[in-house]
Amino acid sequence: MTSDWKPSADDLESITAAKEAFKHGNTNDDVIKFYSEWVKEGKYQKDTEPERYRAHILACENIETYYPGNKDKVKVIDIGAGTGRVAVELMKKGFKLMDALEPTTEMLDEAKKMDLYTSYINLGIGADRLPIDDNTYDLAIVSGAMGEGHIPCEALHEMARIVRPGGIISISMREEFLDSCADYRGRLEPLMKKMEQDGEWKLVSREIRPNYYCGKPGLVYRYSPS
Repeated sequence: MTSDWKPSADDLESITAAKEAFKHGNTNDDVIKFYSEWVKEGKYQKDTEPERYRAHILACENIETYYPGNKDKVKVIDIGAGTGRVAVELMKKGFKLMDALEPTTEMLDEAKKMDLYTSYINLGIGADRLPIDDNTYDLAIVSGAMGEGHIPCEALHEMARIVRPGGIISISMREEFLDSCADYRGRLEPLMKKMEQDGEWKLVSREIRPNYYCGKPGLVYRYSPS
């Protein structure tokens, strides 16, 4: 954490919940079960307010510059959509054609209340092929959905498959997860580089950003399928 960041009582509650969501040894089933409870009674929304959680903001930051034409024609998939924070950010920028991909039913139900997405796909993303055609989307956003028991490394291939060549995949995650997450340690970035070498996608940018979550830095990757 940054040296000048001092957590409030609400911050400490948020940190406690996030530790449970991303704790070592979590399986995907564990994560879905936890989120199904965390989202109840507005707890998740409170714990991920922008003053402490900026994953969705950073993932969407300046994304409109890649789409200089009409944003309302750009097809977007929000991977690990949660309650729809990414969609709120993208709507401010003029994007309208957005689909939600989210494995936790209760999270997706909250997103539905705001009527932000065109369709709601109650699935997670992994190594298995999604019921989505190749090159369907112009833009994919992955915000805060990378971590222990969350999206596995192998899902990168599916992200590259469902986004058209020349489109953008924007992934934001905590920097520390590169080492603390068992699935990502020594695997995630090497796989990203191998996918470049194999011609699946090309790196557009990789940035370390401060204050991603409760004073901790985050990583924002942007790739374009080839």
